[in-house]
Amino acid sequence: GQQFFLTRGCVSRYFKKGEKGPIGMAVTADFAKGSSGGPVFDLSGRVVGIVEATRTVHYDDAETGKSNVQMVIKCAIPSPYILEVLAAATGRPFNAEAVQNLSSASEDLQGGR
Repeated sequence: GQQFFLTRGCVSRYFKKGEKGPIGMAVTADFAKGSSGGPVFDLSGRVVGIVEATRTVHYDDAETGKSNVQMVIKCAIPSPYILEVLAAATGRPFNAEAVQNLSSASEDLQGGR
């Protein structure tokens, strides 16, 4: 079966993707290949982002010609940007309250209420 992992971390920074690109966020929580699309939670259990990708930063040693991993940046898409995309795609506004209503409806369906 599948294994699920929950790791702890924090948002280490927000950054702009390219000159006119969307805002991204770097997190310190570990995640593995195949985690893209998974939720990033805050301490209250709210989804604050979605796992996107990792970016490896290398240090190239000019003397030896070796390339060493210096750090791995773990990137996520912040929830407000996801809500904007949903609003643009559906023509309806999506905000925290709308998402909470969707979440409650989903819980009702899953619980058979």
